[in-house]
Amino acid sequence: MGLFEANVKIGAMNNGKPAFNAEVKLLVDTGATYTTIPAEVLDRVGVTRLGEMSVRLANGTFIKKSYGGAVLEVEGRVVAATVLFGEPGDFALLGATTLEQASMAVDPVGQRLVAITAIQA
Repeated sequence: MGLFEANVKIGAMNNGKPAFNAEVKLLVDTGATYTTIPAEVLDRVGVTRLGEMSVRLANGTFIKKSYGGAVLEVEGRVVAATVLFGEPGDFALLGATTLEQASMAVDPVGQRLVAITAIQA
């Protein structure tokens, strides 16, 4: 499967409605649990740091990352998602939980995101 990017709008809630103030290209990574967005972008759109969590990197190293809640628009679907504040040198990633929240899946052949029907048991 090849690598591809998706355009994602980023914002915060404003008077009960999503206000999108930025758009970034994120590398689609179903192996990443959370979406990582550069901290400077999240700070600019008003996403608040809620705390820190320990995450395991692809090389097996554990590090602490700040996280918060952002409003994202992925392929026209608006979701509230937990996002990690990326530091310089971090990849900007669209992770699995955001894809699941948006009911999107990866088409590895077409290298694109496709809408799916959510399952609720």
